[in-house]
Amino acid sequence: MLREKFSRTLSDEVPFTGMSETDKELLSRMESLIENKLDASDFNINDLARELGMGRSKLYALVKEITGMTPNSFILNYKMRKAVYWLRNEPRLSVSEIAYRLGFSNPKYFSVCFKDHYGVTPSAIRKGV
Repeated sequence: MLREKFSRTLSDEVPFTGMSETDKELLSRMESLIENKLDASDFNINDLARELGMGRSKLYALVKEITGMTPNSFILNYKMRKAVYWLRNEPRLSVSEIAYRLGFSNPKYFSVCFKDHYGVTPSAIRKGV
């Protein structure tokens, strides 16, 4: 059930209910690190693991066990949730500006990733679909 909560809903919050305090702390630290490096297009799982003080394979195993996602998918999922938040709450930001703020070097690629993730375009979310 917990893995389903991390699925591709259009929510901008991560459901930390139903997991241990250790797991909550890890995911919270991960989100904080991702947030701090949000606009860095070169931020990846190796950087995240190093910042958390663990090896890549250990991070992979923990994130996969807790969320059912790979760490790369977790990072992308966080960015997509942030995009939904900005699309809904920051009308002054264009889709391109949001893409750059999320570390995407190409707004078209961001739109493709967004559509693959949610099944709708960023513009559709902006219009309230």
